[in-house]
Amino acid sequence: MNFIEFRKISHLCKNHSDYGFMVIDKTPKMNEGRYRCGFHTFIKIK
Repeated sequence: MNFIEFRKISHLCKNHSDYGFMVIDKTPKMNEGRYRCGFHTFIKIK
């Protein structure tokens, strides 16, 4: 993932709700729950 893709995801999560945030869990692989909006919405990277 490049920086521009990271910024798009970050802004998406920030604007998702009033207190939106992005979670990065380094334990799983890239498309198996590493990136999330909040704690429950998983993001799939292509």
